Amino acid sequence: MPLRRVQQLFKFGIRGVLNDLRSLPHLDLHLRTAPSVDGRFSFDVPIAKCRNIIQQKYDDDENPFVRTACLLIESNREGAAAILRDYYARNQPDSLYACFYHSRLTETAFDAKSKQHSPYLIIPPWDAMRRRNPGRIAHKKSVHPLIGPHNDAEILFHLDRLQAVSESVKQHGYQPNIFGHIQGHVLDRGDDAVFVVTSGKHRAAVLAAMGMERIPVSFKRNMPQAFCLGQSSYWPNVVNAMYSLEEAESIFNGFFQQSDCRETDKASGASAS
Repeated sequence: MPLRRVQQLFKFGIRGVLNDLRSLPHLDLHLRTAPSVDGRFSFDVPIAKCRNIIQQKYDDDENPFVRTACLLIESNREGAAAILRDYYARNQPDSLYACFYHSRLTETAFDAKSKQHSPYLIIPPWDAMRRRNPGRIAHKKSVHPLIGPHNDAEILFHLDRLQAVSESVKQHGYQPNIFGHIQGHVLDRGDDAVFVVTSGKHRAAVLAAMGMERIPVSFKRNMPQAFCLGQSSYWPNVVNAMYSLEEAESIFNGFFQQSDCRETDKASGASAS
């Protein structure tokens, strides 16, 4: 290994990274490489343990990008476009709380403060990176790629993006060192853990559609690698009262829930009406 890589290995603290993750055997993370030139480690994680930011699994049941990518791989672009049009038409949440795919179906005996917030910027309770930028929400003009509404041009963008990724992987294999790593963080419930993808949602969807059982991921810079349910009262967006404690824990637990497609579709449709 070149001297520069050895120096970076110690500079960026592989021991600290591994010590943090050693307590998460239920996530089944495998260290994949020494750090690249930017000092970033990558790990292999089971795709079954991955979620997107709105709690959806990376499968063709819950995740519209995976369903779309499956049809694009089969050269059915018209069907793929129909999947996205239908999804965005039915999935138009009217608040931040309603963005979360499973939690929005939960009967809320608690005060859901995030129902007062716009869906235009999806910030989970533990996200420390954007807590000092509430003005971004007011100035946001477009919604997140995983919720509607989206116009035809935006749908075309996602179709083209998914198709470009799938064609690249078919021709060259998946090369994260060239095209960038899928990034995110871990949610640790104690008895289970999931990896939440915050960057690379199109890439993760294509890899899932291609049948990969494990995908390479890395952790986002300047953000903790793991968030534990036992620390919920200290999460920044609980402390600043954007979420109530009960609401924040309900959203956290929603990342571990299984899907009931009929109820989810019904809730999505109600949001769109």
